[in-house]
Amino acid sequence: MGGGLDPNLAEPRPGTSLGRLAVRGGAAALCAQGLTIAVELATMAVLSRLLAPRDYGLAAMAASVVALVGLLRDAGLGTALVQRAEIDADTASGVFFTGVALAAGLTLVACAVAPAAAAAFGEPQVAPLVMVGAALFPVAALGTVHGALLSRQMRLASLNAASLAGLVLSSAAMIGLAAAGAGPFALLAGSFAGTLVQVALVWRLVPWRPSRVRRWDGVRGALSFGAPLTATSLVTYLNRQFDNVLIGWRWGPGELGLYSRAYSILTLPQSLVAGPISASVVPALARLKDAPERWRGLVEDALRVTFCLSFLVAALMVANGGDIIALLAGPGWERAADMVTIFGLSMAARTVMTANPWIFVSLGRTRRMLGLQCATLPAFLTGMVAGLPFGAEGVALGFSLAHALVAVPCVVVAARGSPIGAAAILRLAAPLLGVALGAVGLSRLLRVPAAAGEVWPCLLNLAATGILYAVGAGLVVLLDPAFGRLRGQMRDVAGALVRRGVAAAAVRRKAA
Repeated sequence: MGGGLDPNLAEPRPGTSLGRLAVRGGAAALCAQGLTIAVELATMAVLSRLLAPRDYGLAAMAASVVALVGLLRDAGLGTALVQRAEIDADTASGVFFTGVALAAGLTLVACAVAPAAAAAFGEPQVAPLVMVGAALFPVAALGTVHGALLSRQMRLASLNAASLAGLVLSSAAMIGLAAAGAGPFALLAGSFAGTLVQVALVWRLVPWRPSRVRRWDGVRGALSFGAPLTATSLVTYLNRQFDNVLIGWRWGPGELGLYSRAYSILTLPQSLVAGPISASVVPALARLKDAPERWRGLVEDALRVTFCLSFLVAALMVANGGDIIALLAGPGWERAADMVTIFGLSMAARTVMTANPWIFVSLGRTRRMLGLQCATLPAFLTGMVAGLPFGAEGVALGFSLAHALVAVPCVVVAARGSPIGAAAILRLAAPLLGVALGAVGLSRLLRVPAAAGEVWPCLLNLAATGILYAVGAGLVVLLDPAFGRLRGQMRDVAGALVRRGVAAAAVRRKAA
């Protein structure tokens, strides 16, 4: 391959267990994401008290336009680098220059369409907001290759540390701008500052630098791999952003602001659980695609942890939507409570489909992933359009029912022909989904009424749901044979912690 091999592009050192690296990376990523979620929740609580629903609605209108134009920003190139068995200097540099050029061009496109978007929504402020949001494209593109290299090398702790640092600065900038009266601009301009810091850090963490490209064969291969991913992103846009477009166009920024706050509460826990686990699992699975038994074992291990955590969050949302809004948003956002509850149902269905992208990307089946997205798109569009006359709550309900309708068929299609069967995935999900439903029902019966502004009843209600779920999930892990491997891993971790504690105590005694 052209361009020669660069030591900075190397895989993890030979002989390293990819499964062990994935577990370590997932654990580190979960810890980092715990801090991330804490920062995001605190930021949400502050910003919701500084900004009105209309501000969030205007920002969401602009974000829907920015997201549509930005579908081509990465063109799947970063994922292609992670998935490839080997890359050379020409491929990495070619991907870098192609990505930056695409991002710069799309920024100009977004600025050109911004006035038309403002006219379509009937909100003049949308145009400058789109321009501010699109300025992020080239900055983010500068870090695509470096982030992919960190993922390939399984240096997920470093990658998450950079993301966390960017988030902290972004949150501080958003709060400062909102307090200064910047309104919806605070949300977009703050993100720009955080991304700039994150890119600077990944450049410092990865010594690789782009160089002159002699052969473009690797870039063409990466674009070929990424094309279905880009098309999939378009379909994903239609079922993840089209609801914002519909609500903003039909009901205006105030209604959209309530909807976007509820939806952001859905995405926060998903990024806490599924995001970091996926980041650690997919690169390892891509290297294990020729070892089906090890591939299947890693998928099952990751699903056990993901299901345990994700169904907990879904139960908390369904049982305590009002409490969550009272704590995170405060007065003026009460109508978003029902939407949080509805989105909790959506999260339960999406949790069942957690492994789908792992399977498609790691096995190089991006075209099948695109076909599945296209096949399910009518269900989502129908649900959102049918719910539109009933306001944001109706759209949320249509969106969530569509997820419930397609969840199991999507798992069946994704697993077909892979080392893991759909039955094995659903077998792991079923008992924990049942526990989540039971925890919701019981915590509803035990619910403590909370007056406006009261914090402790809200916390007690959340704690009750969490404890009920934890007891049920603990019984599943202890008694269900399908979770025997997780029990063994938990014993190993506990034993390692005990041994480490004993050794540390011995060192302290010796020093004394």
